[in-house]
Amino acid sequence: MAVELSLGFWMGLLIGALIVVFVFVPLARNLWDLIPASVDEATYNSFLELDRAIIDIVSVGVDEKEIPFYIKDDEYILVGFNKGCDFNKGDDRCPVSWCHYSDKGYSLPLPKSCSVGKSCLCLFKDIVAGDFKDEDNEPVVPCISYSSIDYLVGKKGEGFNDGGIVNVRGIEHEYLVIYGSCDEAFGARRMKLQKNDVDGSILVIVGV
Repeated sequence: MAVELSLGFWMGLLIGALIVVFVFVPLARNLWDLIPASVDEATYNSFLELDRAIIDIVSVGVDEKEIPFYIKDDEYILVGFNKGCDFNKGDDRCPVSWCHYSDKGYSLPLPKSCSVGKSCLCLFKDIVAGDFKDEDNEPVVPCISYSSIDYLVGKKGEGFNDGGIVNVRGIEHEYLVIYGSCDEAFGARRMKLQKNDVDGSILVIVGV
């Protein structure tokens, strides 16, 4: 009887060990891989939190939402693309940045990880100059597309946003372009999101 119990114990232990090795270890590894090793964790978490907030105000029916947001100094650029922006260079429906003189007047094409015909949120690496004009500056993580949003823009005149002016149904906003540091560091702030319906076009306006 003792031998049978001992054998059962060791068989159970062996099966448990095999489950850990072949199920939980790969699962843990995959979950860890969701945070790219080269991306600042706090910035990436803020990117995901912003995505969740956007989904809340569009899908759940909340018109306004406020979240904490952080973007690492001199490291990243948060960019919003409006529906209608294309993969082709020179599309004036795409975001324009006013941070670097070399970028002024240059419209950033839609990244490959965005879906055509949808607005899109992306996180880019901030390089020394010519951030938007550098063809190799692809987003550091896959972009997130939104089929129910027409415009993902910044609130005009607040000073924290570095996007050029975009006119939506006769109202001026700014392209959503936030640098970790342009003239000053963005750091950690409270970010306010607002949903507007303008003649059937859904806007998500990001401000502080």
